[in-house]
Amino acid sequence: MILFKRLKPNTSLKAFYKDLFKAKINIKVLLVTTVLIVGIFLLSAMSTALFQGLQISTQLQFVAQALLGNIFFTAIQGASGEESGWRGYLLPQMEQKYGFIKGNLYLGLIWAFWHTPLWFVSTSYGGLDLVIYILAFIVGLVSFSMIMSIFMKKWRHLFLAFWMHFLFNFVLSFFIGQDVYLLSFIAVFYFISAVILTTAYTKKVKNKELLFATK
Repeated sequence: MILFKRLKPNTSLKAFYKDLFKAKINIKVLLVTTVLIVGIFLLSAMSTALFQGLQISTQLQFVAQALLGNIFFTAIQGASGEESGWRGYLLPQMEQKYGFIKGNLYLGLIWAFWHTPLWFVSTSYGGLDLVIYILAFIVGLVSFSMIMSIFMKKWRHLFLAFWMHFLFNFVLSFFIGQDVYLLSFIAVFYFISAVILTTAYTKKVKNKELLFATK
């Protein structure tokens, strides 16, 4: 907000947000992204339990009384504020300068290293566990950033970025096991998903370009 006039001198703040929220609601994209994020979380939690030889019930905890509090604090702790900068401002800038794949890889790295203080403040890991945690964090967020950008090609609306970021954080609040194991599996599944979706997206773009070229 402080740097907005400097970053976009020819645009008002109102016009900036109006453009990012003008697209019609796309329920299909919201449902698909919800299933994907929740599905990867559950798959990662199950994989963590199997890896440790535990029951999945020991890895998850649902407290109905804390639900509203979790929703509120998750909403204000990252998604609602960060995404105006990440997907609202920086995403189109990076794609315009570096192209879709490189631009989103760079954006994902910036987003991941933005969280550097959390790696040392919000965890008690040290040694190899800390290295694994950091690597998994970086791979997971870069992959998730790529996935978010692909879906925003289908529906360019800032609420989608808010929703995906919020949901990614929200489902983690139900996990009570070893974070380093969960994050490692999340990184693997998001990386696989990102590769599949990016391959499909770039192939679709190339086919469109070829179609226009033949015309």
